Amino acid sequence: MKFSAKACLLFLVLFMGIFFLIPQVQAAKPIAKVTSFKGQVLIQSGTDLVPVMRVGQFLYEGSRIQTKQGQVQVTFNDGAIIKVSPFSNTLIQEREEKSGFWVFKSKKTVRRITAFVGKLWFKSGASKRKNFLQTPTAVCGIRGSDGDFGFDNQKSYLKMYTGTAEVNGNVIRGRFENPGKRAADKNPVYRRVERAYVAVAKARSTKNPAEIAKAKVTALHVAKEASKVIKENNPDETVKMIDGEIAGTAADAGIAKEKVAVSVEELKENRQHLQQAMANAKDEKEVKMIEKALNDAGNAIGNAEKQFVEADRIVKEVHDMAASYDMEAVRHAAEAVQKIDGDVRKMYMDMTEDTKNIFKEMGFVPPAPGMRPPPPGAYPPGMQPPPGWDPSKGPPPEGMYPPGMQPPPGEYGMYPPGEHPPGMYPPGEYPPGMQPPPGWDPSKGPPPGEYGMYPPGDRPPGDYPPGEYGM
Repeated sequence: MKFSAKACLLFLVLFMGIFFLIPQVQAAKPIAKVTSFKGQVLIQSGTDLVPVMRVGQFLYEGSRIQTKQGQVQVTFNDGAIIKVSPFSNTLIQEREEKSGFWVFKSKKTVRRITAFVGKLWFKSGASKRKNFLQTPTAVCGIRGSDGDFGFDNQKSYLKMYTGTAEVNGNVIRGRFENPGKRAADKNPVYRRVERAYVAVAKARSTKNPAEIAKAKVTALHVAKEASKVIKENNPDETVKMIDGEIAGTAADAGIAKEKVAVSVEELKENRQHLQQAMANAKDEKEVKMIEKALNDAGNAIGNAEKQFVEADRIVKEVHDMAASYDMEAVRHAAEAVQKIDGDVRKMYMDMTEDTKNIFKEMGFVPPAPGMRPPPPGAYPPGMQPPPGWDPSKGPPPEGMYPPGMQPPPGEYGMYPPGEHPPGMYPPGEYPPGMQPPPGWDPSKGPPPGEYGMYPPGDRPPGDYPPGEYGM
């Protein structure tokens, strides 16, 4: 078939027209960037937490800044500046907000900077947008100005150098000191970020999809905690509704979606265990039993993945619902995602129970989720595999160990290098970098719930003084 030049040109024009009519997915646009920093500074955007490593690093709508022994200057696109002091937690937002009523309703672009703890300095930019400095207990509308602003978990502080501020809530005026480390250590949002950063860093190091999904859940609990603080304490009804009630319910939806992702990955781990069991099947009966379980696992994973896609779609719509202040729609969306989470979790629990029964009948013990035996030479004393055994195959058969070297049942390969089965080390023989905190009697075993869960130099948030745990 031959086409004339005119026909080809017409086809090209129509194709290009259709292409440009298709809605294109837009990446989030940065609203600010780091223009100077020193010391330890973290940026959280959604489920992602990263340390500031360079000048020019972007920040987005809803980014959270947390400093330890460090400080950072952030410059917005319109030239506005904030300087965040050490041991502070600050949220930056730029959005359209409605005002007025009935036919007199209008939209205005606003910037809201929330100090959850610590101190910051702010200077207005060139744009005409309204600027608000706020804490959990106060909101200050700023006009053409610069000043210091802070919160110490109880009181809000404001020192204006130029311009004016319209204040809603109790604010102490005048010069004030940075509340510092003591206030940060007691602040629930600050502690949530610390915990989330440790979880995200540890999950990345394991490269285990289920652990990474769990870390995302931990990260989203930061937004949930922040919304709770605002909802319970803020005097401004608009802030209480948007940043408290709506933001908290939207966080519920996001948390539920990531919990679906956790269940999906754990279903996949369950299938891997079944595949490992197949290699250890002793007769035709066990082979058929595992084949059926593998088929059921494949169906469950396919169903769970479809449910995750639906949960993801709903969560993406929540942003538009929140922007229109449609609290009922946000609530219904969160409930829908939470139902999906419950259904998929039940699917996982049922599958796990069936798998446990199969393994019990076979006498098969799978490795602990996310844990791999370390290479020869990396085991603590008494946990070394016997000569000639490949650790990647899991626990060695009984009888391969020389007398006195056999690890206790169920313990082999369950701990990554540098960690240990609780209670197996005598006092003074903890792995380097994992010493118990001062005042804890090692003969009692690990401190409750936390020991061995953090890499060297990190601490269980809120439980031990920074710099003392594991140093």
